[in-house]
Amino acid sequence: MTKREKRLKKVRQTPKNVTKEELDIILKDFGFELSAGKGSHTVYQHSQLENPIVIAVHGTHVPAYIVKQALEAIDQIISEVEQDEDEND
Repeated sequence: MTKREKRLKKVRQTPKNVTKEELDIILKDFGFELSAGKGSHTVYQHSQLENPIVIAVHGTHVPAYIVKQALEAIDQIISEVEQDEDEND
């Protein structure tokens, strides 16, 4: 299991205990780019997705609903990559 997979597994298991730094690393692992942000809001965009992921942190941890949105976006990207690989085989 790669470091990327281990980080993703940890976040899936404990979405209520994810720091902004941890989520930042995971999003960048999957090709998200920091696009903008003001104050406590950070915006990540991915070329394969229409909607950005907006991370708003008001405390130590990222709210669980934001972590779940990020995980759904990552799952969508993983699914698209797997479909592309199947088509190329």
